[in-house]
Amino acid sequence: MTVGFKKSDVIKAGGYKEMAGYEDYYLWLRLLKFKKGLNLESVLVDVRIGNGMINKRQGLNFFLYEISFQKQILKEMLQSKSQYIFNCIFRALPRLLPKF
Repeated sequence: MTVGFKKSDVIKAGGYKEMAGYEDYYLWLRLLKFKKGLNLESVLVDVRIGNGMINKRQGLNFFLYEISFQKQILKEMLQSKSQYIFNCIFRALPRLLPKF
């Protein structure tokens, strides 16, 4: 939810690129290709989301965005073929199944 990067590293990674629904994630993967990341023990942000949050990330259209994103990061060798297959199958569930 909260990340920090040096501006020079973001520029080196190519900055934000168009990737519907995945701009942040795409940038992070490209940054982590040449920079080591770490998790802090401290809680920096306390986030509460409403019940409608899943509506933004569900449905066939969003699933197609997901597949497009996964193909792109596979093409750029930011993930392995096995990770690509796993992600496509595992992420299909919350995108395509009805809400409960």
